[in-house]
Parts: sequence; structure tokens; C-alpha cells
Amino acid sequence: MDIDALLLETLRTVAQERSVPRAAAALHVHRTVISRRLSLLEGRLGIELVQGGGGELILTPAAQILVAESERMHEHGERAVNRARRAAARFATPSRTLSIAVLDGRISPELAALRAALTSPARPVHFRRYPYADLLETVRDGRCELAVTWLPISETALRGLRAAVWRRFPRVVLAPADHQLAAASSCLLSHLANQPLVGFDIRLDGRAASYWTLGRHRDTRRSGAGLLRCRSQHLAEHYELVAAGVALAVAPAPLADPDDPRYVAVPVRDLSPATRLIVWNAAHEHRLAPLVRRFVATQEPLP
Repeated sequence: MDIDALLLETLRTVAQERSVPRAAAALHVHRTVISRRLSLLEGRLGIELVQGGGGELILTPAAQILVAESERMHEHGERAVNRARRAAARFATPSRTLSIAVLDGRISPELAALRAALTSPARPVHFRRYPYADLLETVRDGRCELAVTWLPISETALRGLRAAVWRRFPRVVLAPADHQLAAASSCLLSHLANQPLVGFDIRLDGRAASYWTLGRHRDTRRSGAGLLRCRSQHLAEHYELVAAGVALAVAPAPLADPDDPRYVAVPVRDLSPATRLIVWNAAHEHRLAPLVRRFVATQEPLP
């Protein structure tokens, strides 16, 4: 049902002022306009919203619920407008640095090479770290010009954005240094069949969660491994569980820290590789620096 925002604003004002004359004064309209809007809103909803009593208007329980929900909608709309205005200001003034959104964690050698490829004397590259769920939003709202993320990504998440395959990496299992797998040069999924595994919080996209672990991934249905849900999205906390011997974790090779002596990264031979993407805003592609446009044009198109 399409309800005019003006009618909801009128109801919110009436709820605050508790009378038609005071609401009319607050909205700078005649009191008959307030009464007409309330009647129109009641007619569209098919419910009673206000009752008179003692010179003041009393909101019905249904109206109180509607006011509370509309206030949340109004606040959300204001935040959206403010974000849009900030994004417009960012895009109107070209940044002196190239900002790239990356996943929380260390800057891998692959990211360092990307920075070198995109850095120019006039425009250095700055990495900004964000949780996995926020990477694409930073490109959408203009906080960053590029984002580096991983498949899978839904079509809905990519709406308005463009993406290209940057690199493909093998996936590894992270095991405590004293684990029996730590001495192996590689392993198979069958070696992980009875091992507890760390997974992302289920509130994330289910496909993303299964991709990072051996949960419901199509390559790993035969593993039967138990999945320990980590409440945090931060990889560092997952690795702490590995180091403590609570569970193993599966991740793309670049996200394993080779300098952490507490765990070992062992390649899994029969897991499909992890695919890393470069993402940018389609509407502002023409504003990318020539060096950046040439770089993204040479990357493999997303299937």
C-alpha cells in the first residue's frame, strides 16, 4: 500500500502536539487541512487513528504503532539523503588519493602489488579496511573508488556496480602448529571430514558463509564436517580459535598470515580456487583516473 509521506508526517505532528490547532501551527497550514489529511489517512488504512477527549486528541493503539514505525522510516530516509549528499560531494571533488576498500586484516603481497600497479606520482593509493559485509557499500556511496572482495556475490549486491576477476587463489586449511595436518605439504577434503571447522556468522549471506568454510559448499558436501559459528566477521578472531586448538578454518591462501607461528596453512588439493574481484561504481566509471581505467579494462570479465 502506497501511503503519502505527507500524511504520515501530519500524523506524527498530531501525535507530538496533541491537538489539531497546534499541529496546524507547527506545519504552517490551516486546521481544516490537518483534519482532512487525518480523514484521508484513516480512509486509506481502514482504521481509526485519533479520538477526541478533554480538548486533546488521543491516538488509538493502532495509530501509536504507526507513528513509531513511521518515525523509524523517517530517520532512515534522512540518513539515506545525508549519505547521498556526502557521496555527491565526494564525487564532485576528485580525491588526491585512490581509496581502495579491502577486507579487515593484513595487507598481503598481492594487495601490495596492486597498490604498486595503481600508484602514480600524482595520486598515491590508500587501503581502507572494512568488514566483509561493508566492502561494496563503500564503493556505492563514494567512500572508496574501488573495492577488493571475493566471490560469491549476488546480483542484488552488485546492482549499479561493475566487477572484474582480478586473481584466483588456492584455498588452504589453517591448523594449529601442533596438529597432525601441520606437517603435511597438502591435504584432501577427506582429511577434514571429522574436524570441527570455524564458520562466519550465519547472519551473513549463506553462500558466502559456505564459501569460506566447508559448510554447504557444493564442492564439499561429502566432508560432513561440523561447523563452529564464530560470532565475529573478523578473520583475526577466527584464527585465534585455530591457534587455541578449538577448530580449523578454511580460507583463500592470501588471507593466511605466514608470520604467525601458532598455525600452519596447508593447501587443500580438491577445493575449487577462491576468486578475488575488483569492484567499482558503474555510474562514476568515467571519473576513474586513466591509470585505473586501463587497469580494470585489462582484468577478466566477471562470468
